[in-house]
Amino acid sequence: MYCTKCGAQNPDHANFCQKCGSRMERILPPHYEVPGARPASSAPFQKRRDSAEKWMITFIASVIVFVVIVIIGNYFSAEGRLVGRWEIVGDGSPEYMEFFRNGTVVTTESVIWQEEENDQYDYRVEGDYLIFRDDWDGEETRAFYRLDGDYLELYPYDDETVSYRRMD
Repeated sequence: MYCTKCGAQNPDHANFCQKCGSRMERILPPHYEVPGARPASSAPFQKRRDSAEKWMITFIASVIVFVVIVIIGNYFSAEGRLVGRWEIVGDGSPEYMEFFRNGTVVTTESVIWQEEENDQYDYRVEGDYLIFRDDWDGEETRAFYRLDGDYLELYPYDDETVSYRRMD
């Protein structure tokens, strides 16, 4: 065995160099196996890696399921089902109401407030009622509604019913 500091040859069992006194470093070739030693096991590291991979897969799957539930829930909520353009049924007029996901509705008719037309309002759903709010003065109007597939019926006043059909 040779000293890595001074290069002097030493006996194979020497712990220190006989020439310079440096501690001898035993350098084994990469394919060399120490007799009687157990091969290193990667099992604990493999288990840890497998556990981390399973945790990551579970986490990602949970996030995907959560997002799908939120999307489906939003679609089937009353607000989600109202989103879109609705035209008045029966009178042949081009009047419509268009509900948006951000809580606004644009109308070309005077169903909500009889004296106003072509305006935009905020809306929200409370049970069986649509609540329309005028941003200008904060006034709110409640209208009972019924949603049946592609048809929407509004009852904005006690003696009036307005029917709409989904346009999109």
